[in-house]
Amino acid sequence: RLADPCAVSGFRCLSWWLRGRVDTQEIQTRRENMKITIEEEEPEAPRLPSIVDITDTSDDKEVEEVASCWICERPGVESSDFYCDVHYCGPDHRELHHPVDHDEPWPFIVKYKPGVGRLMVAARDIDQGELIFTETCLAQGPNHTLFTDFCLDCLKEVPDSVSCSKCNWPVCGPACEEGHNHSIECQTLAENKDNIDMEKMKSKGTLYWPISTLRILLLSKENPGTWSVIQRMMSHREEHRRKETWPMYSEHLVEMIRDKCGLGEMFSEEEVEHVSGVIDVNSIRLQTNGHGVYMKTSIMSHSCISNSKTIMNEDQTVDVRAVLAIPRGAEITKSYVSSLETTQLRQARLLEGWYFRCKCLRCCDPLEGLSFASSVACLKCKEGLILSTNPLDADMDWSCGDCGFMKTADSIKKLNEYFMGAIQAGTDDCSALEDLLEKAVKMFHPSHYIPTLTRIKLNTAFLKLGARNEGNAELELLMRRKEFLDEVHQVVETIEPGLTQRRGLSLFERSVCHLQLGRELYDGKKFPKEDFSKLLESEIASLEDCLECLEHSSVGGYLDDINFKAGAARDDAESWLCQIQEGSL
Repeated sequence: RLADPCAVSGFRCLSWWLRGRVDTQEIQTRRENMKITIEEEEPEAPRLPSIVDITDTSDDKEVEEVASCWICERPGVESSDFYCDVHYCGPDHRELHHPVDHDEPWPFIVKYKPGVGRLMVAARDIDQGELIFTETCLAQGPNHTLFTDFCLDCLKEVPDSVSCSKCNWPVCGPACEEGHNHSIECQTLAENKDNIDMEKMKSKGTLYWPISTLRILLLSKENPGTWSVIQRMMSHREEHRRKETWPMYSEHLVEMIRDKCGLGEMFSEEEVEHVSGVIDVNSIRLQTNGHGVYMKTSIMSHSCISNSKTIMNEDQTVDVRAVLAIPRGAEITKSYVSSLETTQLRQARLLEGWYFRCKCLRCCDPLEGLSFASSVACLKCKEGLILSTNPLDADMDWSCGDCGFMKTADSIKKLNEYFMGAIQAGTDDCSALEDLLEKAVKMFHPSHYIPTLTRIKLNTAFLKLGARNEGNAELELLMRRKEFLDEVHQVVETIEPGLTQRRGLSLFERSVCHLQLGRELYDGKKFPKEDFSKLLESEIASLEDCLECLEHSSVGGYLDDINFKAGAARDDAESWLCQIQEGSL
């Protein structure tokens, strides 16, 4: 991304030193040969093909205007002063789109697409990193996977003996007993505690199943506007009923709310099931123990080449920011699954968790926008790549683009499963993972998910090996890690460009490794001062890029630590550079 090739000569020289292929004179000669004279404009920097090159920004003929309120099903009685095709049912839903303290509304409009539902579209050009909108949580609750006691208000783990004095359900203490979240359902649970067998629900692991649904139903009873939004959301109720776990949900969620909590006259079976389904496919994870439903965020559709990121704030509001520049008229999307995975894995996860098959341009393209994340090597002609003849159909055969050799979808699936099992079994075994990577690069394209995941695991394994054997073979371990991290980062740059969290993490790990290795070589008199300076300049720029990617990230997680370490690494690099320029290093 640098216009002048000389600007990355330090990085290239580091690679030459690691390979042991050149001496100092050759480095100097190559650097001299790389110098160019720029008389007018600098040439545009060459770059690798990116997944965004296949992003479709053209008008979709199937998209329709939403005549009702932009966020609910009620009639739109007034329109936006800025965007005439955004309608409001009243002041509450107007404020959700155009806050009273904002001069302009949030930069999106809502459209409708048959088979998809409502979707969010950029109302104007949106800059990279720009805040698209922020919103508060409609309702939150504990995850269904919790088995031990967790507070119904703050979602923190509590001792068995601590419970609400009114309803007997787990809370931290008096403050959470009267807290904003638990107070929604406390009276209902207290009035019906004789009907509720909490011990039986605990033994079945279903104690927390009805809470989020109950909260939204009770909130909707008090606020018709909220109920109108919930009714508009997709729930995939019929798909839920076909699941093997449905009898358990019917007993411990639907019947619990309608019969045990005495709300059968107020809410029908269909309404309870609808709200449960809405939570299942529209909620966002809160920390590790809970989930929440956000009205605006739920409008955004999935894309495997998404252009936004969702950030959880300390007060459990969420910010949605653009990771790429979004042109006017383009859909604003988010990703539900890992972008590194193969099309087959992504499709399977989306079908299992959200009940649809993705038809984004990446999923439709066998080459996945030149990311090759699913491409298999042809062992017959040893030249071509075996690609799916129809990526949207999991059962279609695969074919080599060069020799036409055919493979069944099942054989490709088994090949992926074999390597995935081997990666998991390898854990931190450097030797086993090295052997696996050697096999993987022969069976798959180098940018395929399997080799990429193996390199990620290898980097972690070598990092742990170095920690266990501090002071031994540090240079060799850094050299191997550099190789893995460079290859992983090339894949990340292709699949997740822009201000994404994954790219920020990749930049951090790669730059820190480069700096550690460069310093080891420089201190050992194996890296010329001028080239080390070039390397420092390059990595300072990379860490600045990293910090921009991670500037807006969810609070309370490991990213806070990464942000701090990235800033410290940049400061160290700047200090070393100053010392070199002053002649003290």
